[in-house]
Amino acid sequence: MYSAAPDRDGNIWEKRVKVWLRIRYPNGEFEEVPAAHAGDFGVEGFSRDGRAYQCYASREPLRAGDLYENQRTKMHDDIAKFIKNKAELERLFGPVKIESWWFITPEHKSAKLIQYAQTKADEVRKAKLPYVSPNFFIHVATEDDFATEHQNAVHRGLDKLRIDGSSVDDEQVN
Repeated sequence: MYSAAPDRDGNIWEKRVKVWLRIRYPNGEFEEVPAAHAGDFGVEGFSRDGRAYQCYASREPLRAGDLYENQRTKMHDDIAKFIKNKAELERLFGPVKIESWWFITPEHKSAKLIQYAQTKADEVRKAKLPYVSPNFFIHVATEDDFATEHQNAVHRGLDKLRIDGSSVDDEQVN
């Protein structure tokens, strides 16, 4: 994956991810859940194959431990909404059973986040929500999980190619 520094603007990160999801799920198979009116109930959107998606990007570069703490807090808050908003989410998902909740972030630096996700997934399963599969799990995803979609978005002019590299001064170019 050709990626530069991680996105630091959560709104830009969310927009990029939603472009990738629309490419992955054409023909209305991805349903965006806007937050502007009454909130998003802990999901940015969901797919008809039973995946719910939530995005998070840190505002500044963080060490692994601090990033983990911020991501854990975000996951905690959004999973709490995912459980608490039972009536709203049951109406939102309709016949779709959510099998996985994807936490999509530009940076993933800690195995402890996966452990925490296991704890939160167990909490969701124990809640026995009517819109959740008994095999529910949480997946921590990054841009690498969307490599094909990102490449397609760049090709279609919907995203930018981001390449790591050092800067070169004019003398080196000459």
